[in-house]
Amino acid sequence: MPKYSYELDFGGGDVSTTTTPAATTTAVSTTTVTSSESAAPSSSEKPTTTAGPATEDTNATSKFYSKSFRPFILNLRTAAIPPIPTIGPRKCGNVEDTDICYYENSREPCDICEGVMCPVGKKCVKRDKMCLADCVCEKDTDVVDKDGICRNPCYKNQCQNGGSCVVDANKLSKFRCECLKEYEGVLCENMHNFCLDPKPSFCPAGQYTCQMLGFQNYTCECAEGFFYDISGKTCVKVGEIVNITLVFKQTYYSELYNNVTHPEAIEARRTISAAFSKIYGDHLIRLVFDNFTQGSLVANMKLMLKLDDSGAFRSNERIFKQFLLDCDTQNTACFGSLGKAYLPYDGWAAKDERCGNVVCPQYTVCEPIDGQPGKTQCVCIDGFEATGSTVDNQGRLIQLCEDIDECALNPCPTVEECQNTPGNFTCTQDTTIATCPSGSKIVVTGPFSYRCECSWIYAGSDCRFRELLVNFVFNDAIPQVDTSSL
Repeated sequence: MPKYSYELDFGGGDVSTTTTPAATTTAVSTTTVTSSESAAPSSSEKPTTTAGPATEDTNATSKFYSKSFRPFILNLRTAAIPPIPTIGPRKCGNVEDTDICYYENSREPCDICEGVMCPVGKKCVKRDKMCLADCVCEKDTDVVDKDGICRNPCYKNQCQNGGSCVVDANKLSKFRCECLKEYEGVLCENMHNFCLDPKPSFCPAGQYTCQMLGFQNYTCECAEGFFYDISGKTCVKVGEIVNITLVFKQTYYSELYNNVTHPEAIEARRTISAAFSKIYGDHLIRLVFDNFTQGSLVANMKLMLKLDDSGAFRSNERIFKQFLLDCDTQNTACFGSLGKAYLPYDGWAAKDERCGNVVCPQYTVCEPIDGQPGKTQCVCIDGFEATGSTVDNQGRLIQLCEDIDECALNPCPTVEECQNTPGNFTCTQDTTIATCPSGSKIVVTGPFSYRCECSWIYAGSDCRFRELLVNFVFNDAIPQVDTSSL
């Protein structure tokens, strides 16, 4: 392959180009530029060569038609040769700690992902604040598995027990399981605990307790101190439970004893319940029949009542007795076909249930607050005094109690020692001032107790009683009593 030599005369001399089969040596008056094969002209644009003397350019200007030098026109008399541009791809990077990528040694912006080939399913992105290219999944919701392949997070469908896998819109590349109502857990792996629901379907309104019995099976009962109301659908707080015995002397049933399914027993319950509903209205929570006796109808039942608006219940007995009195004086059939009802002397036994399930701290006892329905407080028991108060997490007032030193009031006789105990005191004899009769011995039995050990002629705890001496004289086998010493 021939090489080309260009002889440049910056002083207006000749420019000549010669071609030799191998190496070419050209006499250069000022500067010699040798173009290698990579800069050689193409076959269609070869420079003109002559074997003879060079022709003079009258404008002292040479045009280079080499592929590498075509864009440049040099004034041979005044211009310097510019640097040859870099051949091949340029490096892309960032300068001055900026987020913009530039070509190396240039202020021309560049795309760091230009020419980067990512695997199928991935795309090239510029790393934040760095001119580095990363291949990431084309879909923001996809994740890279252990083999480096982008997949939808739900491609394995890890949800159990019929759960549905859903891509989490709030956490891209994550998934969540939508479980059937019978299951719960991240992967629907656990049986759903219906008792933890805000309101289980089969539980009553109000305060209740719930217990799981197995798969989709649970039971609900009213919480302690609460009972189903008359509708059987709501648990309400009971203010008072009354054991009532009613006697219907004019009614005789022979088959009602503990026979709750007997038609006459069903009718009796319905009639009595209607009467109590009329008396107490929505204050009636429930009426529970214990049994009916044989013969004249005697109904034993439990009456459960709410507190009235003032928080008191003490008028309930008076209201009921007045109802019975009105029925008697006005000859009104208050209990329908059952006739008149009589309340025995002990037929009304009421129990205050406002503190039924309240647990107070040590040395305090629950006390209802009259005028405030459902409100209770824990006050100091006898023998303690309140030094302050606090409020528990249910808003209940709790008195802070301190033991009263009763011994400071000198409650014991002068010959006894006072010993204070929590909430009380005891009086014991002081052995230091204890006395026993002459001839007796003091025996200490404790820090504040003693006994007298009597001589043979005295008896009793304090040896103050003389023994009765009896001498038996045998006379004809008949005992005689010698009383001379008495």
